[in-house]
Amino acid sequence: ESKRDFHAPTSSLSMLGNGNFHLKTNNGTEIMPATDYAHAQMASRLSVPKPYYDRMRRESSDLLATNVNHWLGEKQRETSLIRTLRGQVRAFLSNRYRIVDNHEILAIAIPELADNNDLKVVSCNVTEEKMYVKVINTSIEAAISVGDVVQAGFTISNGELGNGSISVEPTIYRLICTNGMSVPDRKIRKNHAGRATENADLY
Repeated sequence: ESKRDFHAPTSSLSMLGNGNFHLKTNNGTEIMPATDYAHAQMASRLSVPKPYYDRMRRESSDLLATNVNHWLGEKQRETSLIRTLRGQVRAFLSNRYRIVDNHEILAIAIPELADNNDLKVVSCNVTEEKMYVKVINTSIEAAISVGDVVQAGFTISNGELGNGSISVEPTIYRLICTNGMSVPDRKIRKNHAGRATENADLY
C-alpha cells in the first residue's frame, strides 16, 4: 500500500521552491520529496549537468525549481512514469518502462527454490535501488585444484528504478572463500521495456 506509481503527462509535474515535487493527478494533488537517485534521473532527463544540479539543490533551491520547471515545460507532450514509495518519489521513467517488481520475481522464484533440496540461498540483499539473490546447487560440485572446491549456482537480480534489467546469471562459487565468480556470457536478461502506457494514474 505504500508503493504507488503514476503514469501522468509531464505537464502535470513541477518542482516547488523547497525542492519537493508537485504532481496533479486525477484524484487531486500530490506533494512529495524525492530521493537522491530520483533527482539524478531528473537531471539526466532534462540534460542538466549533475554537478550543477546538485549545487543548485544545496545552495539555491529556487533556482533549481526555475531550471527544472522550464525544461519540464519543454516536454509538454511527453508522458512519464513516476514511481513513489512511502510518499517519496524514487524514480522518473519513460512511460515505456515495463514494471516488474522484486516481489513479483520472488513470488515465482521462491517456490521453485523451496521445492529443490539441492538449492541453497547463500546471500540476498534488497537496497533502495536493486535486489540480488545468490543461490548455489550443492549437488553440482568439482575440485579445480587440491583443496579448492567449487559449486555451481546463479544470481537473480532486478532493478525497479530503471537501473538494471531482470537478470539470471550463472555463478561459480569457491567454497574456500565463499565468494562468487560470474559467467557473464551465459546470462539471461530481460529489459524493462514495453509499449507506451496510456495516460492514467496507477496506484
